[in-house]
Amino acid sequence: MEKGSGLNSKLVASLMHYDVLPQKRMSGASLRLLKAFRKWAENRGAVELAVGVNSGDSIEKHDKFLKRLGFQPVGGNYALKL
Repeated sequence: MEKGSGLNSKLVASLMHYDVLPQKRMSGASLRLLKAFRKWAENRGAVELAVGVNSGDSIEKHDKFLKRLGFQPVGGNYALKL
């Protein structure tokens, strides 16, 4: 978790990466992971969750799923292959 600096001193819980095994996808595993993450963050006083989508795989599915849970898009992810 990160605490903002300057004017933004709210505690934000950031989930940078998580994977669901292929055989467990569409089983509710991702929903259970995010619910557990939310509970963990709330118990620590976070006021916001930030979840990054950085796989580039099925971005439309991730977007729809996260919006259904109440997340709103903010910014974007960028990568540079080396």
